[in-house]
Amino acid sequence: MKQMHIKNTFELPKETVLNEFYERMITIPIKARTNLKNELIHIIGIERTRGVFIRYGWHCGVSDAEKAMSLQWDDGFWCFLALNYICFMVI
Repeated sequence: MKQMHIKNTFELPKETVLNEFYERMITIPIKARTNLKNELIHIIGIERTRGVFIRYGWHCGVSDAEKAMSLQWDDGFWCFLALNYICFMVI
Protein backbone atom coordinates (compact mmCIF):
# COMPACT_ATOMS: atom_id res chain seq x y z
CA MET A 1 0.00 0.00 0.00
CA LYS A 2 1.42 3.40 -0.91
CA GLN A 3 1.70 5.79 1.97
CA MET A 4 -1.30 8.11 2.17
CA HIS A 5 -1.89 11.17 4.30
CA ILE A 6 -4.51 10.74 7.00
CA LYS A 7 -6.31 13.89 5.81
CA ASN A 8 -7.07 12.16 2.49
CA THR A 9 -9.66 9.99 4.19
CA PHE A 10 -12.11 12.89 4.09
CA GLU A 11 -11.59 13.55 0.38
CA LEU A 12 -11.76 10.02 -1.01
CA PRO A 13 -14.82 7.94 -1.90
CA LYS A 14 -15.97 5.59 0.86
CA GLU A 15 -14.99 2.40 -1.02
CA THR A 16 -11.47 3.70 -1.61
CA VAL A 17 -11.04 4.56 2.05
CA LEU A 18 -12.28 1.11 3.11
CA ASN A 19 -9.91 -0.63 0.70
CA GLU A 20 -6.86 1.52 1.45
CA PHE A 21 -7.04 2.10 5.19
CA TYR A 22 -8.82 -0.88 6.75
CA GLU A 23 -8.10 -4.56 7.09
CA ARG A 24 -10.78 -7.16 7.57
CA MET A 25 -11.37 -7.73 11.26
CA ILE A 26 -13.55 -9.87 13.45
CA THR A 27 -15.27 -8.92 16.64
CA ILE A 28 -15.60 -11.32 19.53
CA PRO A 29 -18.35 -10.82 22.10
CA ILE A 30 -17.07 -10.44 25.66
CA LYS A 31 -19.07 -13.46 26.80
CA ALA A 32 -17.44 -15.66 24.14
CA ARG A 33 -13.98 -14.36 25.06
CA THR A 34 -14.67 -15.00 28.73
CA ASN A 35 -15.85 -18.54 28.00
CA LEU A 36 -12.72 -19.17 25.93
CA LYS A 37 -10.54 -17.87 28.76
CA ASN A 38 -12.30 -20.09 31.32
CA GLU A 39 -11.98 -23.17 29.11
CA LEU A 40 -8.29 -22.49 28.50
CA ILE A 41 -7.73 -22.09 32.24
CA HIS A 42 -9.45 -25.42 32.83
CA ILE A 43 -7.49 -27.21 30.07
CA ILE A 44 -3.99 -25.67 30.17
CA GLY A 45 -3.91 -23.78 33.48
CA ILE A 46 -3.95 -20.15 34.48
CA GLU A 47 -0.28 -19.35 33.79
CA ARG A 48 -0.31 -20.68 30.22
CA THR A 49 -3.68 -18.99 29.57
CA ARG A 50 -2.24 -15.71 30.81
CA GLY A 51 0.65 -16.16 28.37
CA VAL A 52 -1.74 -16.75 25.48
CA PHE A 53 -3.67 -13.56 26.19
CA ILE A 54 -0.52 -11.50 26.77
CA ARG A 55 0.84 -12.59 23.36
CA TYR A 56 -2.55 -11.99 21.74
CA GLY A 57 -2.67 -8.45 23.17
CA TRP A 58 0.91 -7.81 22.08
CA HIS A 59 0.16 -8.82 18.49
CA CYS A 60 -2.99 -6.67 18.44
CA GLY A 61 -0.95 -3.68 19.60
CA VAL A 62 1.78 -4.29 17.02
CA SER A 63 -0.84 -4.49 14.27
CA ASP A 64 -2.44 -1.20 15.37
CA ALA A 65 0.96 0.52 15.54
CA GLU A 66 1.95 -0.71 12.07
CA LYS A 67 -1.30 0.62 10.63
CA ALA A 68 -0.86 4.02 12.29
CA MET A 69 2.77 4.26 11.18
CA SER A 70 1.84 3.43 7.58
CA LEU A 71 0.00 6.76 7.30
CA GLN A 72 1.55 10.18 6.93
CA TRP A 73 1.01 12.49 9.87
CA ASP A 74 1.68 16.24 10.06
CA ASP A 75 3.21 15.70 13.47
CA GLY A 76 4.30 12.60 15.39
CA PHE A 77 2.23 13.85 18.30
CA TRP A 78 -1.01 13.16 16.38
CA CYS A 79 0.12 9.64 15.57
CA PHE A 80 0.87 9.13 19.25
CA LEU A 81 -2.62 10.37 20.20
CA ALA A 82 -4.26 8.12 17.61
CA LEU A 83 -2.45 5.06 18.95
CA ASN A 84 -3.44 5.90 22.52
CA TYR A 85 -7.05 6.33 21.41
CA ILE A 86 -6.98 2.91 19.74
CA CYS A 87 -5.51 1.31 22.88
CA PHE A 88 -8.17 2.78 25.15
CA MET A 89 -10.94 1.67 22.77
CA VAL A 90 -10.05 -2.00 23.26
CA ILE A 91 -9.66 -1.88 27.06
